Amino acid sequence: MTLVPYPPEPHMQSLTQAAQSIAADPSHSTAPQVNKPAAPVRMVLQRPPRVPKGRRVFYGFSVPDDWFATFYDQRWPKDRDEASVMKLVVVMKTLKRESGFWQLELKEASCRVSNPVPNEDSTYIITVCSTLSSSFKRRPMQCQFDKLKSLIQQEPDWFIDWEPGTYWDSD
Repeated sequence: MTLVPYPPEPHMQSLTQAAQSIAADPSHSTAPQVNKPAAPVRMVLQRPPRVPKGRRVFYGFSVPDDWFATFYDQRWPKDRDEASVMKLVVVMKTLKRESGFWQLELKEASCRVSNPVPNEDSTYIITVCSTLSSSFKRRPMQCQFDKLKSLIQQEPDWFIDWEPGTYWDSD
């Protein structure tokens, strides 16, 4: 007795055809395709022209002496009697937390790079980076910087530090 193979029925597919149709159907993929958001990008920033040796240049926001108290009083009007140092500390922490950029620092500057005539008095600068390469590489992401600008409501600039020329030589 010889076995005669049955011809495949018209609605049946071969194993290869079935595998190909499953692979072509996106609902059967083993790893779901997810549109990943674009990676955050560091803020675009040109370095300033060189300044005298031993001087540091910071990029940030110049704020008047009373800016911290005003910012604090607008957000926490019931606590207006706090000491000005406490207001400064709370405002700096608030800026860091709300922007997501934790490297903010408060520095003193003598003048803008664009107008290098030193003032008699220093001005406070909320800095996001300096010309030091390690600091420059850690500058904020563009979204963090945009949030800072909206919170501080000032335009940033490059500022020359207030410290004497030998202060940064050990850096």
